Amino acid sequence: MKFKYFIVLFLITNFVVSQKDTSLELRIQEKIQRSLLIQSGQYNALAAPGTGNPTLMALEQDCNSAIPVCQNVYSTTASYSGNGSSQEIPSNSSCLGSNELNSVWYTFSTSSSGNLAFNITPNNMGNDYDFALYDITGNNCSGISSGAITPIRCNFAANSGVTGLSNSGTNASEPASGSNQSTVLATTPGRTYVLIISNYSSSQSGYTLDFSPGTASIFDNIPPTITGVTAPCGSINVVFNASEQIRCTSIAANGSDFTITGTGGPYVVTAASGANCGVNTAQINLTISPALSGAGPWTVGVVTGSDGNTLIDACGNLMAPGTRTFTTVPPTVTITGPSSICRGSNLALTASSASSYTWTGSSVPAGQQNQQTISFIANTAGTLNFTVNVTNGTCGNSVATRAVTVTDAPQANFSALPSATVCAGNPITFTNTSTYPCSTGLFPSGPGLGLNQCNCGTPLCYPTSNQGTFATYLWTFGDGGTAFYILGTPASAFSPTYTYNNPGTYIVSLTASGLINTCSNTENLTITVLPAAANLTVSPTQTICAGQSATIT
Repeated sequence: MKFKYFIVLFLITNFVVSQKDTSLELRIQEKIQRSLLIQSGQYNALAAPGTGNPTLMALEQDCNSAIPVCQNVYSTTASYSGNGSSQEIPSNSSCLGSNELNSVWYTFSTSSSGNLAFNITPNNMGNDYDFALYDITGNNCSGISSGAITPIRCNFAANSGVTGLSNSGTNASEPASGSNQSTVLATTPGRTYVLIISNYSSSQSGYTLDFSPGTASIFDNIPPTITGVTAPCGSINVVFNASEQIRCTSIAANGSDFTITGTGGPYVVTAASGANCGVNTAQINLTISPALSGAGPWTVGVVTGSDGNTLIDACGNLMAPGTRTFTTVPPTVTITGPSSICRGSNLALTASSASSYTWTGSSVPAGQQNQQTISFIANTAGTLNFTVNVTNGTCGNSVATRAVTVTDAPQANFSALPSATVCAGNPITFTNTSTYPCSTGLFPSGPGLGLNQCNCGTPLCYPTSNQGTFATYLWTFGDGGTAFYILGTPASAFSPTYTYNNPGTYIVSLTASGLINTCSNTENLTITVLPAAANLTVSPTQTICAGQSATIT
């Protein structure tokens, strides 16, 4: 099979090199075929014989290190090789049949309304470039690699020459057989985009990317600002958010770009690092000493650090010195554990970590009121309500509630007739004496139908016969034999008669469960099976004369 693919790959790639002037139809067929091989993992474009050897390999081949667009025109005389540190476009998530192929990423944010348009013009007009445009506003590049974010514009046309977004485009996405122009994109201020350009021809010639045809402003001269500061109560970690992407190189690692003052101080910022920093980031993680004390308020300030600047955005704008005040929000307590269990089961509820705990509720076991976890056997059917109030030192308190439904189950029981000891080959009857829990009925006179369990004696609540429609019974006889009773059938499986053919000791089990709920109960009984009764035979006859012999078996 591998030899077959090698022949196909060699023919395809040599066809591309030697037939540069072939028809568009053949180029489309070749692009579709090669894309299928790439998607199946059977083709390595960079290793294909006859292709060029792209020369550029750089950080901007990863989405989170994309080149910030701070001017209308970008030109390069060389092309990129490979796809960065990983393949970030999942198969079949875009129109790019080759996924990332000798690719590079660009990023920009809009500062005015208008249309996005651009041209990608190869330096060699016989080259074929493809692209995909993603809107990552409020998200990040990980959404692309996970497949959660898909392109809003995409072009995989087999046409060589200029490709891009223009008024001549008719579709947002174009396959290999489509036009090399996609439709322009209407946008509004504050949107963030990433653009990937893929070099399908694997050439060395480079290209020009020109955003001039668009009417929306996609680069700015506005300094970044502080949009928010957050921190868990009692933490040494503070998260700083900027209004736009900040150059990672402008963040002083020693934290000297920042100050912090407020309740419980003085504080010192000892370190700072950009979140997922490749080239730019909008989130900076600060480490402070000592840990925050109290509930605030605190103030984070931006100053000129030891690196000689404050913070610089992707287009070179310097953040002006400023401050942002914040407080912490007390941790929210949560309760983990089941919301429904069967009667007779162990119920355990656990509060999230805190300094102290106070559980209330009629079913809270004595002595467990101040534990993180409460645990007990739920022997009463119904709804149990619990509340936990936790304190978190100086961070305040938090309250959570949980209702747990305890559902009753049939109580399995049976007897063996004539007894629990029987001779092999003789039948034994197992009499089902199980009881089903009380249930609500549809009529004042009953009977209950098992639709909801309740306490017998309450209005419209009645005992349900153990042969009721809403009970099921599973018998296992210990020697591999079974019987199952459901919805009243087969009648013989309710109290079955069974015959053991071999002597021994067997465990008979009856599992009773509700048809509406999943609660069940099992009863076991040991059955002793004795060898069959002896039969005597006399040969040659039972009547003999004195002195004669007979054989008794």
